[in-house]
Order: sequence, then structure tokens, then C-alpha cells
Amino acid sequence: QAQLKAEDFRSLASLRVLKRLEAPLPTLDDAALAEIAHITSLENFYTANNSSITARGIAALKPLKLLNQLRLSGCKNIDDTAIPAFKELKALRELDAQGTGITAEGAAALMKALPQCKLRSNW
Repeated sequence: QAQLKAEDFRSLASLRVLKRLEAPLPTLDDAALAEIAHITSLENFYTANNSSITARGIAALKPLKLLNQLRLSGCKNIDDTAIPAFKELKALRELDAQGTGITAEGAAALMKALPQCKLRSNW
């Protein structure tokens, strides 16, 4: 299993045409998401089964104005506290939140704020 750290993602920011990033790594954390947020061309991001990502990491993604697909299945520490951060991702069209801590109430608030977003969840 790769043991990438936040600084390992820093060099990706120079890739001006990177549109999709898949990083299903359990070592990915909020600091890594802050580095990934510098990849302003990013449209699709995927990570899974990660317990180190929290609402703070989702908030760090705000600079990604083109991000339209976000897959976070199994990221158990993402919960309703991340809803305000998700609302800031205005281009978001698809969010996979299966296996997260987002509740039905949080999902309803998110869908009200981003009606164009298709939400995949546990309910």
C-alpha cells in the first residue's frame, strides 16, 4: 500500500490539465486535500474507505471551481459538519457519500442547496 503524504500531492498542482484524480488511499488526510485543492483544473476526485478525511478537508476543496464529481464512499469521518463545505462546491453534480456519517437531515439540506447534485448515500 502506498504511503503518500500531503506534500506528495503538491507537485500535481503544476499539471494544468489534470481533470481526474483517483486516490483510494487510507493515508489521505485533510492536509493532502488542501494540496489537491491547488489542482484548479480538477473536475473529478475519488477516494474511498478513508477515516482521516473530515469536514476540514472538504472545506479545503473550495478553490476547485470545476469539481463536478466527488466520490467519498466509506470515508466514515465525513458527517453533517461537512454540509456547509459541500454547499460551497457550486459545480458539484454528483456526490457519492455512501458509508459516510452524513445523515438524512444533512443530505436534505445539501440537496436543497445544490438541487443539481445527484447524491448517492445509504438512505
